[in-house]
Amino acid sequence: MFISGMSGNEIYCLRLKGLVPAEITVGNSVRSLGISGGLSSFGRSLTGGEIGAITEMISEGRHAAIQRMEEEAKKHGATGITGVISELRTLAGYTEFLSQGTSVQDETRQLQFFSSAASGVELYCHLDAGYVPHKFVMGNIAYALGVGRGLMGSVRTLQRGEVREFSSMYNEIRHTALRRLRAEASAAGANAVVDVNVKMLPHGPGTVELLLTGTASHHDGISHGP
Repeated sequence: MFISGMSGNEIYCLRLKGLVPAEITVGNSVRSLGISGGLSSFGRSLTGGEIGAITEMISEGRHAAIQRMEEEAKKHGATGITGVISELRTLAGYTEFLSQGTSVQDETRQLQFFSSAASGVELYCHLDAGYVPHKFVMGNIAYALGVGRGLMGSVRTLQRGEVREFSSMYNEIRHTALRRLRAEASAAGANAVVDVNVKMLPHGPGTVELLLTGTASHHDGISHGP
């Protein structure tokens, strides 16, 4: 007996591509920022900009959870994982990173092991369009507005018009996260990223995490460059 997170429609669509559902797979990692990391993060939250200690902790935690999820799927003899999600939760002062998806087996034996953010229906469409999934990838950044920029932005709310302090911040962090997503996909041998999802997540007082996730894929009709 296996437990699957797929709907009947997803199972039907993937069966047309020779993929059958297998076990739900889970990976997690519990992390602590530590005293030194907390102090440096507090100082950075006052001056503003990327909080490197938090970005690194979140990135390491998410990747560790994803790796353990993939290892569990391989133990079940799976060819890949669909519907991958990456979440974080705060537990008694610690941060738990959780990754989950439904593994699949390839009866045609044409695909190499992959992990994908796509649902069963989306994966069917990607394969039909010539996109071969490689790996669930992400790019993130933890960022603080800072006291100075926050005060300037607060003053601007009293007037009509663009609040450039906030526009500049959001533009900077989005492009940084996008560069990291692109670099991770390139390292996985992909020439495209599909299923991209953008989330802005709070992470403590005055700190946010911008997270971009997607499926690193390869298409023969697209340039083979990075």
